[in-house]
Amino acid sequence: MDPASFLAALYLVHLGAAAAPGPNTLLVTAMAASGQRGAALWAAAGTGAGALVWVAATLGGASALFVAFPHLANALRWAGGAYLIYLGGRALWSVWLSRGGAGAPAAFAPAGAAGAFRRGLLTNLGNPKSLAYYLSLLAASAAPEAPLWLRIAGGAGMVAISLIWYMFLAWTFSRAPVRRVYRQAQPAIAGGTGVLMAAFGGALILAP
Repeated sequence: MDPASFLAALYLVHLGAAAAPGPNTLLVTAMAASGQRGAALWAAAGTGAGALVWVAATLGGASALFVAFPHLANALRWAGGAYLIYLGGRALWSVWLSRGGAGAPAAFAPAGAAGAFRRGLLTNLGNPKSLAYYLSLLAASAAPEAPLWLRIAGGAGMVAISLIWYMFLAWTFSRAPVRRVYRQAQPAIAGGTGVLMAAFGGALILAP
């Protein structure tokens, strides 16, 4: 496959993976729909930074480190799963506190720029299987015989796609029509988001 075709296929596959529902999508869309556009954009930036870390780790040969020290990968997986369960638990707790009309719950508490960025970054980095994902897609460009420009183009393109996609979600879900729908079903959405986040975390911890 010529480099142009390889990059086109790589970018298309990664866009599909980014668009698939997951913890990153839940975090950004829930924050945006609850009226936290600025925080959602910073969370999207955090997920983009996480993608950059994974790409750099892939091209830098971090997979060999996990092979040499498998307990390191397990520790990272457990920590990431625990963090997702924590986020899910906070969302469910907000629903519980708002019972009886005490106020509409938000899936994620309001956050400043630094806090939102940190949530996005940690949510992305919480899954060490992301390293295997990036490694599988970048295998050709990460090979020693691959030209340097192909490695850079492949990794940079994946980071850009992640950042642009989550920024798009943050902007779209923070628009007034979406927020009106969100407000009408806010308790159910906040509760569902919490359950899904906790489920993602549990699956990550229990994964073989």
